[in-house]
Amino acid sequence: MRTAIVFLTLCAALGAKPFCTTHDISGNYAFLANGLVLGTSPISGPFSRVGTMTADGRGGVHFSTLALYNGINFGLESFSGTYSVNSDCTVNFHIAVPQPVNTGITFKGQVAEGGDDVTFILTNSDSPQTVPPNTTVVGFARQRQSGRCSTKDIDGTWRIEINGFRNLPPLGSGTPYRQLGQMVLNGSGGLTGSLISSNNGSISAETAVGTYTVASDCTFDLNYTIAGAPYGIHGSVISSTEMFVGLNMPGPTQEGVGILTSAVATGKMVLESNFPDGHGGDDHHGDDRHGDD
Repeated sequence: MRTAIVFLTLCAALGAKPFCTTHDISGNYAFLANGLVLGTSPISGPFSRVGTMTADGRGGVHFSTLALYNGINFGLESFSGTYSVNSDCTVNFHIAVPQPVNTGITFKGQVAEGGDDVTFILTNSDSPQTVPPNTTVVGFARQRQSGRCSTKDIDGTWRIEINGFRNLPPLGSGTPYRQLGQMVLNGSGGLTGSLISSNNGSISAETAVGTYTVASDCTFDLNYTIAGAPYGIHGSVISSTEMFVGLNMPGPTQEGVGILTSAVATGKMVLESNFPDGHGGDDHHGDDRHGDD
């Protein structure tokens, strides 16, 4: 028995190869995808998708997300697919992606942290003649510790960082955009922010004031103004200390297409500090909050 223990310990020390199964990807995940759709179609350009991925542990997967193609918001979408995991922790997805793609898409990637962290890249299309797989799109899925959320669950002071493009069609051909700063969510739906933005290299210090809402599926929306101009962010809670986010700006609606937001940018919000109990929200920081990663 002692010899066996020594042998197993030695194997671990020498870095035994990982062993993964399809069951490792199971449960509710916060989901973010970003990248570029290449080519000359109206949807070619920066891309983002933010929402929830749910895997059944047996090869079935479902997504509920908000997608922006070149700044066009096609609205909340619900779609499904299949996946398989190999023993070397590689993963294959085949997903029936809705409009404007409307075909099956293949992704390949890697499983990490025992299935808590899954990353995959777009590799092929069922209709390569009409929907060529010419993209740099990558998806990131991080498992949640809880499947239910409320406004009070994301109170506190958060660092926010997003990176992408603004002034996309019809406003222009797109300019680089990056933003870093702090958002304070008060636990009852109010927010304030202090931000530094780089819009095509022009740096500005900005103040945000607005509101936020949290859905029971742990997605959320921030709606605020900066110097009187409306802004929006759609996000997905990973844990009590980390959230995926993507710009979701207001804009005119083009009939039969979607909302022309003219912006795509994604990133994360990371918790700096919670409010002490009794300040900035109700007393709620108990064991039912999302566990840390």
